Amino acid sequence: MLINVEQTRTGFSLRIDGDHWNADPCEFRFPEKVWSAFSCKDELINELAYVTTMATPLMLRHDRVIYNRPEPRFLNLYNESFLKTIPNLVEDIPCESTTEIEQFFRSIRREFKDGARRENSYCPVKKTGREVVIPFSFGKDSLLSLGTLMTLGYEPVPVVIDERVLPRAFSEKQKLIKQLRKATGINCHIVTNEIQLLSDFEILETPATRMYQVQVYFIYLLAMLPFCEYYGADTIILNNEYVNTLAMMHREGALHPYRYMQSREATESLRKMAEEYTDGAVTVANLIGGLGNFSINQMLHETFPGPGKLRLSCHIEIVKYRRWCHECHRCAQSFLFLKALGHNTGDRFFKKNMLEVHNRNYFNAFDTFHHHDKYRAFNGLEERLALAMLQRKADSSPLVRIAAEMFPPISDSGIMTVMKQVFSVQDHRESGTIEEAADNYYKNLMDHFISEAPKRFRIL
Repeated sequence: MLINVEQTRTGFSLRIDGDHWNADPCEFRFPEKVWSAFSCKDELINELAYVTTMATPLMLRHDRVIYNRPEPRFLNLYNESFLKTIPNLVEDIPCESTTEIEQFFRSIRREFKDGARRENSYCPVKKTGREVVIPFSFGKDSLLSLGTLMTLGYEPVPVVIDERVLPRAFSEKQKLIKQLRKATGINCHIVTNEIQLLSDFEILETPATRMYQVQVYFIYLLAMLPFCEYYGADTIILNNEYVNTLAMMHREGALHPYRYMQSREATESLRKMAEEYTDGAVTVANLIGGLGNFSINQMLHETFPGPGKLRLSCHIEIVKYRRWCHECHRCAQSFLFLKALGHNTGDRFFKKNMLEVHNRNYFNAFDTFHHHDKYRAFNGLEERLALAMLQRKADSSPLVRIAAEMFPPISDSGIMTVMKQVFSVQDHRESGTIEEAADNYYKNLMDHFISEAPKRFRIL
């Protein structure tokens, strides 16, 4: 498999040649003014050419890849991160195994063009204000981070990456970009990543897989660097919530972070990578790294109701609904939390009651799991709290009734104790950082929420 890369006026193009498989050129495009001002185009292309195609030879079972570019500077980090993520990738794909995927990934021969690799060529950022760059999806995490940044006095520069594999979802995002600009005056930049098509199992006509997921997180970091230089921003804001770092017992018996690439360890690796690449000019911060899902939902929709209305969820490519697929854990849990908080779920674009009996398997609250499974335990705690809050309101949804039959009643003091566990900063960060400022802000919001809870939710 030959991977040929050429620089273009707005980024680079990449094509695949070889005896067994070929692909027409796909492009990775930045806004022209941002790309033309970037000081180390070749170095960034070296990194992106590799990470955007990490999964392709594995999915096509090609054991030799030849790049017409020098070896990427962070090759070892990319490969080590992929290997650490394999238990996550195979979790929902019964026909795949960690051992088989790891063995083939390690067996791939990767060859690069000889050539000197320049280091620390990034132009030091000259800060022009309070700008920070944030990869932006219109999900709950990036929307809460956006609202937090504005409240703390920063000027966020949101960047939406169009991966071309979800045209219906991106069409919806284009509408939301206009609404965000109208409501806040903030303009979203768009980066187009056509190369993601070369890691889509439907495009490649291979069995369903999640192998493409690792590269996305490196792309979210690397693609932000031209914007950092253009705007004089010294921080990239990632959006990785607390639960992703918790250990989960995977189906093969591995105790592993629920989402390794969104874990504390991986976020720290990305921070070091950004700092090394830019010679200390740019770092990474993760504002929501101390928050669980229930508290994120509460703060987004009640502290920032405007951005909350722009929320886009998941899987809408394969269903008829605009914002929610109504067929997954994320949709079910968000519905539960919003309903427990007293929100009209129809106003949040839900079209079905996610608390019907057939949705029971989407919730950890009704499940049994290994006692070392901290991820499911924390999720179950959040969901049990929300169900108890709905019981206080005499909600008649089927799963609320089932919860009342399954679990012993929780006293008022018990509900408040769990609420203080759930609505708290789970992981405090380094003093003097933007993350600590966010932690303190969130703590004040949640303390106020807890103080109002007895009256609001009929907890005497």
